[in-house]
Amino acid sequence: MRVLIKGAGVAGLTSAHELVARGAEVMVSDPSPGFASAASWYAGGMLAPWCERESAEEAVLTRGIGAADWWEAVLPAGSVHRNGTLVVAPPRDAAELKRFASRTSGFRWIGAEEIGALEPALAGRFRQALFFAEEAHLDPRLALSTLRQGLEAQGVVFSGGPIDEGRFDLTIDCTGAAQIGDIEGLRGVRGEMLYLQTEEVALSRPVRLLHPRIPLYIVPRSGGLFMCGATMIESDDAGPMTARSLMEILNGAYTLHPAFAEARLVETGTGVRPAYADNLPRVSRHESTITVNGLYRHGFLLSPALAEEVAALALGQPCGRPLPNPPPQGGGAKQPLRSPAIFDHRARCKGRDRGGGNAAEEAPPPCGEGLGRGEIRRVWRGMRKGFSERKCPMKFTINGEEHELPATTVADLLLLLEYEGEWLATAVNGELVHGADRARHRLSESDRIEILSPMQGG
Repeated sequence: MRVLIKGAGVAGLTSAHELVARGAEVMVSDPSPGFASAASWYAGGMLAPWCERESAEEAVLTRGIGAADWWEAVLPAGSVHRNGTLVVAPPRDAAELKRFASRTSGFRWIGAEEIGALEPALAGRFRQALFFAEEAHLDPRLALSTLRQGLEAQGVVFSGGPIDEGRFDLTIDCTGAAQIGDIEGLRGVRGEMLYLQTEEVALSRPVRLLHPRIPLYIVPRSGGLFMCGATMIESDDAGPMTARSLMEILNGAYTLHPAFAEARLVETGTGVRPAYADNLPRVSRHESTITVNGLYRHGFLLSPALAEEVAALALGQPCGRPLPNPPPQGGGAKQPLRSPAIFDHRARCKGRDRGGGNAAEEAPPPCGEGLGRGEIRRVWRGMRKGFSERKCPMKFTINGEEHELPATTVADLLLLLEYEGEWLATAVNGELVHGADRARHRLSESDRIEILSPMQGG
């Protein structure tokens, strides 16, 4: 079988590997040189199914558990680092650790002494942490380059020019964010990252810093490099990193270790992650084309399982663990929206009618802010279902009244209470929370929240 794979990111390369291993003749087409247009070039490379389960569906955990084994079998020895993941929080944000722990599994609590033993650079800086011992990480850029070289050595041709698709028995579309606007329900989530270089800090594993406003991960690379990320902004803008995002990530790195303040900033980057409403990927076939898309922030974690599914579908073989099918088009229940990013109020919702009327009802923007009342209620019902499954309601004082709600951020709370509109003012414990920060400002038990909206009339 002759197969054309469109897209040389992580989805395309892993699919090519699985097809070649099964005897297919494969060509990979990508007009961009190298990996310049691949969101996976800016990935963290964390093979962390248990950590991702904190905000993802069960399928991400079950399909991602085998990712480290797959990459270890494909890449040279030592490319996959099985040192686990450390999740920490400053003492004042200790409630964040408990909340994180309540939403996942595969970890154990450790104290200050063991934190220092695992990561001497963090000795004395944190009182307790969650240690996910079975998780792993890799260098995405090294993995992509090595995988491509291996495919070329097996006879796979890479082309950047026009291709006559009629020469092939099957086309596999792995073009990711390039399909936004063409595939129904596919949206972009902007992710910004940076690289710091310093010899003053040494880490052996990814460290996730939980913070109500700036959750951060730092992944060690060779040569004193640290990949720091990443924002989740509801936008398909692939432009340069913003000053605000740069400052927030740098502030988070400094909170983890002050020595990062003297590190060299060697690179910033932006990638657009393609995602569906439930943040689960899709593999579908229409005639002689298989489409793989929607990997969101789970490219290296889920691409091995997706590649196996693609190869089985292409060659008519059974696949033991397919991902859930997408919701039926034109009807059926929608998947609940459970991503922190889906409600990020920094989204650039273009073309909205700010003059009132039914424009928002007819064409709701892809973010929580400014949705029509009917869409707000549909989202709220999905959120309520998702949160009830998590079973973690907290008590808040909202405008002087006691409430018990399963909200984790200010944006979640506004949706649950059906507040809408751009002219809201919110404050938590006496501190103003701007609209741009509501999706990232995490709430804690017994927080005092004020929500003010303008009065109608004169």
